[in-house]
Amino acid sequence: MDIIKIFFRFPDSELNLVIRFILRLFVFEYVLSYLFVYYYCYYKLCILLGWIVLQVEKYYKRALDIYVHRLGPDDPNVAKTKNNLVRACN
Repeated sequence: MDIIKIFFRFPDSELNLVIRFILRLFVFEYVLSYLFVYYYCYYKLCILLGWIVLQVEKYYKRALDIYVHRLGPDDPNVAKTKNNLVRACN
């Protein structure tokens, strides 16, 4: 503590204020970095989930086309695939 007093040449009250200010800056910087990482990961996760939904939609549409072509539009598998497609898109 004496080295800090000599180095900064502050009285005790001002030194305490400076130390508190520096600690608050570190805490604030830590909180900001945490929030940045949290929202950046959330953003990337949303992009990934959007890409997954697009892929799922593409494969359900392909399966629906195959089922309609092979089994006909009144088959129960066609109805199930339509239902899954609607659920995947919502």
